[in-house]
Amino acid sequence: GGSSWQLRIHGPVNGLLDIDFIDRDEGWGVGQGGVIIHTTDAGKGWTRQDSGTETNLYGLDFLNSQRGWAVGDDGLFLYTTDGGATWQERDTPVAFDLRDVDFVNNQRGWAVGDSGPVLHTYDGGTTWHAQPSGSWSLNAVYFADESRGWAVGRSGLILATTNGGTTWTRQTSP
Repeated sequence: GGSSWQLRIHGPVNGLLDIDFIDRDEGWGVGQGGVIIHTTDAGKGWTRQDSGTETNLYGLDFLNSQRGWAVGDDGLFLYTTDGGATWQERDTPVAFDLRDVDFVNNQRGWAVGDSGPVLHTYDGGTTWHAQPSGSWSLNAVYFADESRGWAVGRSGLILATTNGGTTWTRQTSP
């Protein structure tokens, strides 16, 4: 429940930037220099996975123990279908830094980043389509299902969609 935290040292890993768990034991982390780490024992031990890049990775999302995605600098988009044993790169139509990615199933996902549109894929990341959201820099995205989603950015920016990102509405932020 978060009432107590334990420091888990993983050796010389600097700048971890995101983490995602699929259950109470298995998860991945990404960070600077293309670092990807993986645990199957609730974080007691971590192993490095070879991302194939030294580009900074800012966000990741896993649907299950096999299928995951990671995003980073200069529009970098990586995916795995074997739990991170191998990572492959797919092209995106952008050159700005991607900060976060979220998939609701194997095919439909969204990615956000610096000063650009929300990106949406219908085919697991093979092709990406821009969804106008304004020219805001966005740091994170989350979809509850194929229709309802939120993106957040600097200065308390919150955007919401109820139609899969076709349109985005700014929400009031405290």
